[in-house]
Amino acid sequence: MARQGMATNFRNTTLNEERIFGNTNGLNTSAGVLPTSHPPPLPPRPQFSGGGGDMMFGNRYGYPGHSSYGYSPYGGYSSMDYYGHRGYGGYMGQGYGGYGSAGYGNAGTYGYPEQRFIQLAEESSRPAFQILESLVGAVGNVAMMLDSTFFAVTSSFRAVLSVAANLAHLKGTFAQFWSSLAIVRAAVWLYKNHGGIPIMTTEGKSATGGSHSHCSLLASVVTYNPDTLDLYQDPEANRYWFACFNNMVLKFEHQALVSQPKDASAKARAQSFREHCVEMFEKLQDGKGEIPSLGIRNLLEVIESGLRKFGFDDPWKEQKAIENKASIRLLKHRLQQLDSLTSERERWTEIVRGVLAGNMFDWGAQAVTKILEANNGFGLQQALDRIQKRPWLIDDLDGWLDRTEVTCFLQIHQTNFETDFYSYFQQKPSHRCATIFTDNAGIDFVLGIVPLVRELLKRNTKVLLCATINPAINDITFSELTTAIEDCCEECDILRNAYRVEHRLLLFGNDQIGPCLDFRMLSNGIA
Repeated sequence: MARQGMATNFRNTTLNEERIFGNTNGLNTSAGVLPTSHPPPLPPRPQFSGGGGDMMFGNRYGYPGHSSYGYSPYGGYSSMDYYGHRGYGGYMGQGYGGYGSAGYGNAGTYGYPEQRFIQLAEESSRPAFQILESLVGAVGNVAMMLDSTFFAVTSSFRAVLSVAANLAHLKGTFAQFWSSLAIVRAAVWLYKNHGGIPIMTTEGKSATGGSHSHCSLLASVVTYNPDTLDLYQDPEANRYWFACFNNMVLKFEHQALVSQPKDASAKARAQSFREHCVEMFEKLQDGKGEIPSLGIRNLLEVIESGLRKFGFDDPWKEQKAIENKASIRLLKHRLQQLDSLTSERERWTEIVRGVLAGNMFDWGAQAVTKILEANNGFGLQQALDRIQKRPWLIDDLDGWLDRTEVTCFLQIHQTNFETDFYSYFQQKPSHRCATIFTDNAGIDFVLGIVPLVRELLKRNTKVLLCATINPAINDITFSELTTAIEDCCEECDILRNAYRVEHRLLLFGNDQIGPCLDFRMLSNGIA
């Protein structure tokens, strides 16, 4: 019965909870009665440092701890214990509370030294890495700036080149424009005063079908003047040259007549030719030629146009053939004579003297004509003897000799036991190309110009030989030049190899009227 009547409450009946705890419905504390039906509130987080551990109200070392409610053998409240935030701390600091500051099973911030070392290393190295990052960024910005600068400079340079190219194109356009105007004025004058001369159009095309252009080496086509003498500005020269041409036209009349001995009309046509030239000379001397300036070239063009007008295309054709043939027979001896000169300067000097002497054989020069008519045996050596001693009136020979001279150098190599001397020769760079406009046939070309061409070829210089296509006095024409070069190649291996094998000797025809050269009206193949 006693068991049946046993109360279900196992609390000690001898203990008066009201007496011990003060109230069955609450717990007496210094702060008042706290209800036991609800868990007690958490005390505020203490503000302390050091000593009794981290994030825990009890003593982490297990001493009968100081709790937030005073000295207690049960230890203080742990911030993270086995039962959560509200569990009791461990007895003697080793209850249900967790190790360290973070509760049961959680290693705190200071739980492992290596983690603290890593944290310290990260914190101490972070400024260095930030500086390094800033440095890399700065370098990148500088690289971008340099790239932008390079692009700007390149664009500016290309713009400058484009402007320069456009200016050059504009200059060339203006040059062609002024050249066309000059050609038109010359063509009008020729048409009015020299019937029979092909009229040049504004495109530089002649009535014969040839096209012309100015020489690309001219500094300025506008300021270029092929005449060095204006007879309108020099009265004394005017009287002298018109007297020479009035006498010369008589000899041209005779040459025209003997060039066509079997033509019955040749005498009348030759007389008409002379009358036409005299009439034109009088008109030009009086200043009625409607041209701003008058040169020797204009007087020669009157004669050439008159010969064609009255049916005498090339009065000196047979004589030129005879002179070319006779001169070619003397070519080998002339070349051997030049090769015997061992001194480079002496050989070049003799070659230049030969060019000057050969130019004396010009049937268009009155003084030379008298010499040739008086002495049939007058040749190159006689012409060389008549050349005055240097310095000449225009003498640039020394500059040419310095340019072509072979320089000798002496090299000394010294060792501990002996000294060696080495001498070697060094030749200055040769010219890439040389253009020669031929003049008179016969001795002038064969014995004067051909040796010059040969010496240039020996220096590995490419040579362009140019001759007029239209006959002019006794000047060698392009067709005659071709024949003469073929014959000269048989006399010299250097010429033959350069002309037939290496093609460093080239021939060109210049389609312009008259014996005087005008660099404003060259055939396109030459210009």
